Amino acid sequence: MFSVTKRVLAEFDKLYAIAGVVDQGHFKTCYAASEGREGRCVQIDLEDGRVSERWSSPGGTMTLCPTGKEGEFLATQGFWPVFDAAESVIVRSYREGNGYVTEPVQKIPYLHRFELLNLSWGRVLLAATLCGGKENKDDWSKPGAVYAGAYAETAGNHRTEPVSLEPVLTGLTKNHGFCQTSFRGREAVLIAASEGVSALYPPAGKEDKWETEKLLSREASDVVCCDLDGDGQDELVIIEGFHGNLVTVNKWTDGGFQTVWSTPVTFGHALWCGEIAGRRCLITGYRREGMELTLFDFTEDSRNPARLTIGNGGPSQICVCPNENGAEILSADRERGQAVLYTVTAENKGG
Repeated sequence: MFSVTKRVLAEFDKLYAIAGVVDQGHFKTCYAASEGREGRCVQIDLEDGRVSERWSSPGGTMTLCPTGKEGEFLATQGFWPVFDAAESVIVRSYREGNGYVTEPVQKIPYLHRFELLNLSWGRVLLAATLCGGKENKDDWSKPGAVYAGAYAETAGNHRTEPVSLEPVLTGLTKNHGFCQTSFRGREAVLIAASEGVSALYPPAGKEDKWETEKLLSREASDVVCCDLDGDGQDELVIIEGFHGNLVTVNKWTDGGFQTVWSTPVTFGHALWCGEIAGRRCLITGYRREGMELTLFDFTEDSRNPARLTIGNGGPSQICVCPNENGAEILSADRERGQAVLYTVTAENKGG
């Protein structure tokens, strides 16, 4: 199947968010940040292991989003545990001279996930909020939404202008899952919330409307999709419930998605699926009890996939880079406070 090696890149408290920059099939740079109130953010050069601090405080970082420019990324700050995020903001961090500058772009309360989409007509910021407001941590009476707006590139190190955002999907309670992907042959962003899973399809032109499609009505915390059984059709993979205790694979059958496989997790929080060394794989991660990051290989038997435990650090986020030998996996092992690079190597590629 696969062998695994582990390399700890950095260690600090409440390490939650992770992102990588890829060069020729390998991660070149890693960014990692804490959700703690005094949380730090670092940049790790994966060639020489050098760690550079991007900021020492504040934390509350849920998302790190490289912009494509060398050493530059967008991030959230001010999303504190537990769901204390009325003052959360997007910041831009970039190199200036021999150091780094981090500046606020705009305030977006309860911003949990966002991404920059490169569309044929321009770049778009797509931002998803966990809710619309809270009286206390258990108050879910005000739904969140997904917003979109044109993102203006900066010239040199000039200040990034705020994005004019318009809602494209509303009425989302506990809006947590966010996956930029290809679904049924179309560019899409999959959104998971208490109301279920929806697909957002970007408009063909700047003045056109976003298209939405409801895919599942079951509450889901996270979502990914791919063809795990090799029949040419995408399956939906979700964490059932909010930070739930079951990962399910759902196949389109008789006009709807039906569960065809499942595996238990505890406080499920990380998902990825795709091809690794020619094999159809699903990676799951959860943050309680065994705290495992697990790879399932569906290639030989989609109803009884082979299983491999990659790590047990309680991952909150992962980034996966497949290559000709297997894959590299950046993991924010939240419960151990470690940024980790796992290297998965095919032992019998194609066998």
